[in-house]
Amino acid sequence: LQLLFTMPSPDVFSFGSAISACTQQSLWRFSLQLLASMPRGVPPNVVTYTAAISACHNVSEWKVALHLLHEMSLKEVSPNTATYNSAIAACHDAGRWPQALQLLSLMRATEVPPDVSSYSAAISSCHWRGALALLKDMQSAEVPPNVSSYRGVLDASLAAEQFNLAPPLFANVAAVEAELAALPRKK
Repeated sequence: LQLLFTMPSPDVFSFGSAISACTQQSLWRFSLQLLASMPRGVPPNVVTYTAAISACHNVSEWKVALHLLHEMSLKEVSPNTATYNSAIAACHDAGRWPQALQLLSLMRATEVPPDVSSYSAAISSCHWRGALALLKDMQSAEVPPNVSSYRGVLDASLAAEQFNLAPPLFANVAAVEAELAALPRKK
């Protein structure tokens, strides 16, 4: 961090790298301070915001993550899938499923394509009906579910004692795991 502030004119890439480094070290407050301290001539971009939101996710600071997402819209910085995924994951980790679902809806409304991580985090934060509806929505959107997606629905179903849903979900988990096992391994 000392290097950043001793540079004659740090750019957005320097700040993005510093914020990401703080995020990786779970220094979320430093990430936010760096974001806030960016000079007027170096406006934050999607990378700097996403790194700061990711830092919030790492410590379940869902309110701060949502505040940063809102701030992005005020500054006309468009979030991408990774930005939303970090915010959805922050809401998921904090047990804030309504906010996670709102973010998934906002992604679709702003034409930011949700991916398997977007859906899986939202699925894992829902009750069984919501989780099952998201799984169907995911398949309709042609986003192939992964093990985490199916396990999220399975966990929600079992928690609600919807045992009749378990066999097909177990079969889907097994099928995805078999596909993964059949992939060539890196040496």
